[in-house]
Formats: sequence, structure tokens, C-alpha cells
Amino acid sequence: MNELTTTGRTLAEVEESIQRHIGAAKESFMKIGEDLKDVRDNRLYKPENGGQYGTFEDYCRERWGFSRVHGHRLIVGAEIALALPAGNNAAPTSERQLRPLATIPETEERRLAWEEAVRTYGPQPTHDQVRAIVERRAQRMSLEEAEAIIERGRQTFTEVVTSLKEFRDRKGYAAAGYHSFEDFCRAERLDLDIVAFALELEEVSA
Repeated sequence: MNELTTTGRTLAEVEESIQRHIGAAKESFMKIGEDLKDVRDNRLYKPENGGQYGTFEDYCRERWGFSRVHGHRLIVGAEIALALPAGNNAAPTSERQLRPLATIPETEERRLAWEEAVRTYGPQPTHDQVRAIVERRAQRMSLEEAEAIIERGRQTFTEVVTSLKEFRDRKGYAAAGYHSFEDFCRAERLDLDIVAFALELEEVSA
């Protein structure tokens, strides 16, 4: 997996790279994000490191004319872009395209969402189109999770009913000190009608 790493460059070297890529091809947002990460993580903006700013926010605003939030978006966009499959014509051309993917914590799920957006809308899906795919996948995952919970509940219900049937048939209630299975159910505050229905349902489906 590709990751952004700091390079040990000076502030002047990093800024030369940023200046070269600003206004160039749109794909250069990845290089700008990499450069900004270098500045931020190594605090190159501070006077003791060659800069003249107290914070990364001041550096972004006064040196480059954009907010800290936008600088952060460029960094995150570069990180996401570098983790996407390389070597095809579906590479993102702007960090805005990738913003919806930043809401997904897993790198693999980001890749799958981007690939679905490309399949659905073409090699250069817009921000809104990527967001639509992200939301659709989230809904689909929510449905799958709900179905999994229902299935776990069904399995638990079946196990409980099976245990109750065995407890009744083997007269386990007698060993527990009860005269009848019904007495046991009352003592355990089990609804007799529901228990009877569940046992009948289990016997029919067996």
C-alpha cells in the first residue's frame, strides 16, 4: 500500500515543489498534498525550521491563500488517491472527487467505493456521484448488518426453544424442584402462551 511519508526536505525545497504544481495538471493535487504533509508533520512552517509562522493554519492562509481545512483536504485526498489502484485512466483528478471517500475509515472499502463509482458513472465521477455511491454502499451495508442481526436472533431463538423442549421432554424441571414444566415457566417468568407457541412451532418445523 502506498503511503505519504516525510522526506527530510527543507522548507524551501518543499515550497519549490508546491509552487511548481499549483496551477499545473489537476492530478498534481496529490503531489501538493504530499508536500503539505511534509510541511505539517515536520513543522517546517516554524521559525526554528526555516519558516516564519506559528501554526500550520497561518502557513496555509498567509503563504498559499487557502485555509487549514483545505490544506488538510489536500493531504487526505493525496493519501486516499495513492491507495487507489494505479495504472489506469480512472485516476482521480481532484481532491474534491475524493472527499466523500474520507468518511470511510477502511482503505479497502474506499477502493471498492471508488471502483463502483467508476463503473457506474465513468472514469471521472464527480464529487456528487462519488457521494451517491458512498451513501448507497452505506445503506447496503446497513441492510446487510440488520439481516445479520436478525439471523443471529433467529439462531438464538432456535437454540433457546430447543433447550426448553429438551428440558421439558427430559423432565429437567423435576430435577430443578418443580412439579411441572408449567411451574418452572411461571417461576422463571416465562409467558406460557409464548412458550407453548414456540415449542409447537419448533415441532412443526423439525
